[in-house]
Amino acid sequence: MPRSAINRCKKCEYSQLNTTNYLPQALFVTDTTSWVKLLLKVASQQAVREGSQKITWETGETQNDGYDLSKQVDEIKVLQQYGGSKMTYAVQGFKGGEMTTIMAANSIAELEGIVGKELAKKVEEKGEYEGELSFTGNNLKIGGKGMIGFYGSPTEGKLGIVGEVAKKLFKQESKTTEIYIETVGNNNADYSTEK
Repeated sequence: MPRSAINRCKKCEYSQLNTTNYLPQALFVTDTTSWVKLLLKVASQQAVREGSQKITWETGETQNDGYDLSKQVDEIKVLQQYGGSKMTYAVQGFKGGEMTTIMAANSIAELEGIVGKELAKKVEEKGEYEGELSFTGNNLKIGGKGMIGFYGSPTEGKLGIVGEVAKKLFKQESKTTEIYIETVGNNNADYSTEK
């Protein structure tokens, strides 16, 4: 086969690889429930192999505490200004009255990556203006509904996505939040909600 024909075939194959129709969708990425179910199955298999009695996950509140900005700074200032034809943001973090952090964002999406969705939304709701917004105290607590919706909240009586999937997968009662695993025979697991 002539070299030019081989090159045309390679170009054709390469262009097909770059189309979304050619590459299949990755498994589980479009359905949160499916990948949580997979995660719980893998975790239960590992628990059986290691002789563990329980599988646990953190609550939504615990996750939120981990992202609480007030543990790192006392105040966050967001300075908005026009950079060319668009709004840009300078983020300053203060602890004990001293500036500890300064970062820049060129969009609300970038700002979300720095201060979280909730603070970025507050900045966005303020509208386009040149000036400074200051966040202190409870305004630095971020997270909330999303984490609780995913991980659950015993204090609110919510199982979250993880709890709902575990409930169906292990056939546990809706008010039960612990899943007990007993090893049966050759490392097979019997799942129950009772010891």
